Amino acid sequence: GHTYVWTDPAGTAINVPTNYSLLNLNTHYVTDGDYTVVVTNSCSETATITQNVVAGCTDSTATNYNSFANYDDS
Repeated sequence: GHTYVWTDPAGTAINVPTNYSLLNLNTHYVTDGDYTVVVTNSCSETATITQNVVAGCTDSTATNYNSFANYDDS
């Protein structure tokens, strides 16, 4: 099988499930910067994802809703 090794912007290894949606990265890892994954099978490939966290209210029905927020700070 494949192995996946993720690192956060500080270079620390983090545990990200193999079936994890990268669209939800900001809901679990709230540090701005580059997240890198190395996928290894018979060869090795590396990919980097840059995350920009905008904390705020993500509830569109709330009076303090922030349409730019991608991380709920409540």
